[in-house]
Amino acid sequence: MITLRAQKIRPALSDGLLNPLDHFRPALSDELLNLNVGGHFYTALRSTLTRYPDSMLGLIFSSSNLSKKSKTGFVEPPVAPQDDNNRYYIDGDGPTFRHILNYLRRSRLILPDGFKEWNILIAEAEFYQLTDLGKLIITERRRQKKVDVSNYIARHDGFNNWKLGRYQIVPSF
Repeated sequence: MITLRAQKIRPALSDGLLNPLDHFRPALSDELLNLNVGGHFYTALRSTLTRYPDSMLGLIFSSSNLSKKSKTGFVEPPVAPQDDNNRYYIDGDGPTFRHILNYLRRSRLILPDGFKEWNILIAEAEFYQLTDLGKLIITERRRQKKVDVSNYIARHDGFNNWKLGRYQIVPSF
């Protein structure tokens, strides 16, 4: 016999990260948006794209910006044009946008092992005006450089010669 019980869910985790269950509970007014970023297609919730309201994506896809006024009157937010299939077109680097979107979804930098396109990623973070992501990229890049250097160790070849190279350290028991 399986017993299910209701449990109150905290809105945020104690370490400041968003609750992972929030992703499965979109707001009633939330909608899926289809994007064409440099010829690569993505689908995301409006709330994901507007998670950082001061970013370019936050300004483009936020409906609250429609009511903001400037000294001269109403200000319209930037609008992304739509392609022939009604996908919002953004003139960014298509493959790199997946990392931007993962950051918007998880509020942390998630990169594959051996990632090397740091300059493109930082340029895209600047393009989308995601300053916190830019800081994370710089921090992670510095950490990666330290790790890369520490993987090179000196090894004695047995003939009074030392060689610098990549070696796997295997613990002996």
